[in-house]
Amino acid sequence: MSLELIEETVKHAVEEKKAKRAKEIYVSDLAKCLRFAYYNRTAKIEPGPHVLLGVDIHERINKNIAEYLNSKGWECKDEVETEVIEVNGKVVRGRADVFCSSPIRMVIELKTTSNPSGTNMLLPWYYRQLKYYASLLNAELGYLVLMSFDGEIMHIREYKFSEKDREKAKAELIERAKSLTLDEIPRPEKGKWCDICNFRKQCFNAKLV
Repeated sequence: MSLELIEETVKHAVEEKKAKRAKEIYVSDLAKCLRFAYYNRTAKIEPGPHVLLGVDIHERINKNIAEYLNSKGWECKDEVETEVIEVNGKVVRGRADVFCSSPIRMVIELKTTSNPSGTNMLLPWYYRQLKYYASLLNAELGYLVLMSFDGEIMHIREYKFSEKDREKAKAELIERAKSLTLDEIPRPEKGKWCDICNFRKQCFNAKLV
């Protein structure tokens, strides 16, 4: 073993991850403004500390949620891979925070945020992600949990998904995925989130707004 081999190995792993990422579209991408998702997939922007903190909290909290529900008679798992769909040569995949298969098929999506309330401007994105997971996991019930980073404040919403709802959501997901497989910038989806978007300038300069 040598330093050169370790460096070569790490570089290889990074390149493999980039190559895999280029062939995949995540459900979380499709839940956002598609133009934001396009720029986010092609730009080189490092995640901020709040994003990294949120990921760390997710990994710990999701596991605890699943374990606690199991102790109450449910059958739940954390970080569950969804059905994989191929769209125009790319693979659409997702990973639900918590999925329960019994006594009812249920999805829980946890979001750590500085605004865990009904006024959070990203609620439409969060809901869209939840309903896509429900459609891919055939879940009848979904819970969206917005939580402060310290876990002291929560805002929880319950959603029911009929078979028709799930079919409609899956069809919508596929159509949105097609937009990210084309060699053109998707149309913007204007909203309050534009004010905090990292790609605001690029979006406006695209002259499609």
